[in-house]
Amino acid sequence: MGGALIFLILGLISTPAGADPGPAPPPPGELKPTSFTTREAFEDRAERLRQRLEQEEAAGAAAGHLAETHYQLAKFVQSDEEKIDHYQRCLETADAALEQNPRSAKAYFFRGLCTGRIGQLNGLWSSLNRVEPFRRCVEKALAIDASVAHGGPHRALGMYYLELPFILGGDVDKSIQHFKAALRLAPEFGQNHYVLALAYYEQGRYPQARESLQRFFQLTSADDPDPELQKYRKKGRTLLQEIARRLDSRESHAPRTENP
Repeated sequence: MGGALIFLILGLISTPAGADPGPAPPPPGELKPTSFTTREAFEDRAERLRQRLEQEEAAGAAAGHLAETHYQLAKFVQSDEEKIDHYQRCLETADAALEQNPRSAKAYFFRGLCTGRIGQLNGLWSSLNRVEPFRRCVEKALAIDASVAHGGPHRALGMYYLELPFILGGDVDKSIQHFKAALRLAPEFGQNHYVLALAYYEQGRYPQARESLQRFFQLTSADDPDPELQKYRKKGRTLLQEIARRLDSRESHAPRTENP
């Protein structure tokens, strides 16, 4: 199990940027990264959240939001050093959030993601010791609030079981169960349909995979500024072509019956 496994898992469980943030800073509980589109907007949000950390009554919520913001900011920088810096800040602020609120699903979830990203960038994912902290954090988030990040804990565990080799616990049926659970929580979140399509494809259920991909494209936009989402759209188009090829091949090899 190498870097490709964790890159896919971590990439598919993040949350895209979304719509314009607008000029007015909302209350701490409403500052959501899904309302931001650019690196500048995320940096402005990070600065406001750092200021709120100085207010004791808002520190826990602000730290959780700041952890998520640093995870998102890492998408917009190019060098590994800059990415690791944001992921490290994500870990630090997630830990601060958990000190204030040990039952913060957001903090556990993004702590898991940032732990994974740092391990991936350092080339250490060949060791299971680097996967387990990621899994434990995501499972804790799931136990507290499965709806965080549009069903993110279910989406993460689904990718975990989908990409893990069978001998190490991989299980496509389990992955589909988690992806369907994520869909029940957030049916309008495109990436939930995308990951389910991957699992259906792995099982050879090509019509279902095609249907899930089509729904994914309906729910996402070619104009979305999230660079990771555009990668998934590109991969999704390639996968649709492969599904069409396999369905054509299956049809051409099907036994034909003669009319009497």
